[in-house]
Amino acid sequence: MKRVSRALNLLAPELICPPNFNHNHPRILNNTHFFPYFKDCVGAIDGTLIAASVPMSMQNAYRSRHGDISQNVMAVCDFDLMFTYVMAGWRGSANDARVFMDCLNNDQNFSWPPNGKYYLVDSTYPNFPRLLASYRQDRYHINSFRGNNQQAHSPKELFNQRHSQLHNVIERAFGVLKNRFPILKGPMPPYSLDRQRDLVIACCVIHNFIRKFGIDDQFF
Repeated sequence: MKRVSRALNLLAPELICPPNFNHNHPRILNNTHFFPYFKDCVGAIDGTLIAASVPMSMQNAYRSRHGDISQNVMAVCDFDLMFTYVMAGWRGSANDARVFMDCLNNDQNFSWPPNGKYYLVDSTYPNFPRLLASYRQDRYHINSFRGNNQQAHSPKELFNQRHSQLHNVIERAFGVLKNRFPILKGPMPPYSLDRQRDLVIACCVIHNFIRKFGIDDQFF
């Protein structure tokens, strides 16, 4: 496990790469719900909780808001479900905005879009140039627009609905990742914390490799 995990981490720069910031994705170009309103969007950012195994003395720091022992993983993906950046290893008690600000300030591998381009984020993240967050305190998640509540009742709700439909790509990517690698949902073996972090990156490398080269993969 250690040798394979390390080898896959060495491949990460080749397979977890920044998106093409000059490319307009067909999912946006070919959908009048998104074009031209989101034509400068280059991907989505969000965090997810991955199962962790830590000593008893560290469990409070790794206990998530759901009560599980987890690590908080932040990722960026494009509209092909390819991860373009992954930060793993944060304690599960840390919120998404804190993880993001650390990546922004301390990780040179984080690819900041050029002026005029932006990532989609939900309302837990800051809203400033090159990030586009949803409106707070208005309906946002896709499930809230289903059934008899499909119609947006205000311009802010309409924006949130379209924003959520695009931002959902990161949730889909996380879903594929966890379904393919159940170890990420737990229980996590008692590996060292460094190895648990490397395991997440290794799984994301395999995810991208299959997405790029696999044909008719069942999870995608």
